[in-house]
Amino acid sequence: YEKCFDREALMKTLAKIHDKLGQFPIIFTFRTKGEGGCMEATLSQYHDLLIDAIDSGYIDIVDIEYFSDMEIVDEVIAEAHSKGVYVIVSNHDFKTTIPMEQIVDRFKSIIFTGADIAKIAMMQAAKELQESGNQTPLIVISMGELGVETRTTGEMYGNSVSFATAGIPSAPGQISVDALRSQLTMIHHIIAGK
Repeated sequence: YEKCFDREALMKTLAKIHDKLGQFPIIFTFRTKGEGGCMEATLSQYHDLLIDAIDSGYIDIVDIEYFSDMEIVDEVIAEAHSKGVYVIVSNHDFKTTIPMEQIVDRFKSIIFTGADIAKIAMMQAAKELQESGNQTPLIVISMGELGVETRTTGEMYGNSVSFATAGIPSAPGQISVDALRSQLTMIHHIIAGK
């Protein structure tokens, strides 16, 4: 969305989305270029954008990248919680997969921020962390062709949310919402024995 840093345009867009889809929880995400997005943003722009979205009253959940400046992470979490907005603290790595111990440690650090949901774009850590007694919902996905499985069967490994596209995919391995809904329906029927 090219006008995301234009506060007036952003508010109009958020209002339209809320009017059309307000019966569903709305997650506001600005994925920085460093974590796979398509736009650059200064720390100040990133901070102000997230605060504006939170203060708009049109979103239910905000996503903030863990490797932003920690002062900004803390401010955004505090503002979101003061407005009744839930927070996903996320980390995406499109290039490497770090060792399991580091992934679990990173999850623990993300949880320590006060996140309502912790998200890392890697698959294998979720089950281990879930089994350790973690209560914070996790979003864990892999990218690319192998990541399709994490989007469709991830809940069996501790994943609490999946992502799909209503148009052009925003990440490698993302599938259409219709395909995801069909796959999840089939999996749920199999699990339930129906």
